[in-house]
Order: sequence, then structure tokens, then C-alpha cells
Amino acid sequence: MKFDTDEYKNDRLMLIERIVRKMRDNEIVYDASLFQNVLYVYTESQQWGDVATILRSQQSTDHCKPNLKTMKYLRSNLVYCFQNSTRLDVLDAIESFEQRFFSY
Repeated sequence: MKFDTDEYKNDRLMLIERIVRKMRDNEIVYDASLFQNVLYVYTESQQWGDVATILRSQQSTDHCKPNLKTMKYLRSNLVYCFQNSTRLDVLDAIESFEQRFFSY
């Protein structure tokens, strides 16, 4: 079954929410691919508050192995976040996340 059409947008979101809850409860580390997919589903579903929350919840590489292209994807899609206060909140979460994971 293909899961990539708009018809399944709600199903994808519900599945991702269950995965995120399970990973949080069992303290499972996000690899780069899973982390990107979770943020992709949240972004495509306009769940910007969830994007900010998950970025803030990842504190170190013990919890997440992110990829810089994920942050570029988020930044480029912020244009679709129409609430200014939410956009600023997500931008702040992205910048904090990048400082923790990508500052050398």
C-alpha cells in the first residue's frame, strides 16, 4: 500500500505520533532517516508546534543522530507556517537544535 498521497495524510500523522510516543517511552535513539521522516510528516501536516517540541526534546546525540539536510528542509518549509508567533517559535527551536548538534 502506498502511503504517500494526501488521502493517507491523517493515517501517517497518527502512525508518527504512535512511533514518537513509543520512542519517548522506551528512550530509543532517532537515527537520521527516522528523524527526518518524523519531521517531514509533522511539516506536511502543518503540525508546527510538534516540530518545535520534538526539536527541543532532543538534547544530545545519545537521543538523536540528526542530519543537516533535515534542518535545511525545515527552514525552507517555514514559509508555509502562516502564524508569525508559531513560525518564530519553530525558528528558535531550529536554531537551538543546530547549536546543540551542529556547532563545531
